[in-house]
Amino acid sequence: MKNIFTILIFFFLFAKTAFAQVYDVGKSKEWSNVNDSEYKSEGISTLKNLDFSKIWQDPNYNVLGIIGENYQKLGIKYISIIKDPENPNVYLVFGKSIVKNNVCEFQGKIDIIQNYVQKEPLIPRYKTKGYIVANCIFYENSLQNNSGYFKGVLRTDYGINNDNSLEYPDDGDEPDSNCNNGFVGSWTDYKTKKSKLSHWGSDFVPMSNDLNVSQSVGDFIPNNKYQNNGWNTDFRKDWWK
Repeated sequence: MKNIFTILIFFFLFAKTAFAQVYDVGKSKEWSNVNDSEYKSEGISTLKNLDFSKIWQDPNYNVLGIIGENYQKLGIKYISIIKDPENPNVYLVFGKSIVKNNVCEFQGKIDIIQNYVQKEPLIPRYKTKGYIVANCIFYENSLQNNSGYFKGVLRTDYGINNDNSLEYPDDGDEPDSNCNNGFVGSWTDYKTKKSKLSHWGSDFVPMSNDLNVSQSVGDFIPNNKYQNNGWNTDFRKDWWK
């Protein structure tokens, strides 16, 4: 049997098709549709000289994730993100995932398809403040145990300062700035073809209902009812190495 992983990665390195609409999987469309009256839609062409990889890989924020209806703890690590030289709004990604003690490497892409900016920036340090919506698909190595692929939508807030530099957004209230880089979608098993919800974000898990019992915006405290699904322990240090 041919290595499906190799075939798929070959496709993603050379296929340049852009998707105008968000992926319709799980609650991805609901997550991408903010409908905030403070923002207006703007073309993605204005983003071509910006590099969002530093926001997605910001070392100050841990990625928290879930997989399945029981909110099993999921770890995601973006190891390498580079802009596609032929499409500046597409990023090629290499990373790893962990569930329990099972680690899988994955490759795929982040394809920015929508851009929204604040009509009137409220923070003086920012020339522009906005958020992007991107389609994401990440294929785990099919030769590794319990592997599959992630498909969904990523929403990322950003700020452009007066020097035209891209920044991880800071609203002046540190906890709020933690809630960023939210991915909402699904994971599908290669062998069984069955899909499970899969969400993650920077120091928070988007659309996770009662998983977080913290009363403070930006803080994350897992509900005791899910403790036995991986939330009672930390993943081993540097598990992706």
